[in-house]
Amino acid sequence: MANVTDLVAGTGVGGVQEAAGANYGLTTYTRSLPNGTTEFVATYFKRVAGLAGQDKVTISGTGTSTVDAPTALANALNALNAVRRHRYLGAPGKQSGSAQAASFADGAATVATIDAT
Repeated sequence: MANVTDLVAGTGVGGVQEAAGANYGLTTYTRSLPNGTTEFVATYFKRVAGLAGQDKVTISGTGTSTVDAPTALANALNALNAVRRHRYLGAPGKQSGSAQAASFADGAATVATIDAT
């Protein structure tokens, strides 16, 4: 089985927006909070095939920051990597580089294709 490694920022090898691999979309925006502070928001997302018999689903990670946009991007990437570890390793606490889980949450002996199903 494949090892699941955390994605890194950018478009290079292992990058979250790498054209030939992960290819996650990105949305960013700012919003004003009630206290007058500006909050930066970033979300990485991708539609992937669902479990057996299910439609496509979106996996995503969102990050926010009241400091700056790069911090929101870093927080979003950390959130996305936790979601990916949960989906493909079976637990968000497993470390990057761990071997892929043998089955989906549906209990079937199905091995997902990383970032595709």
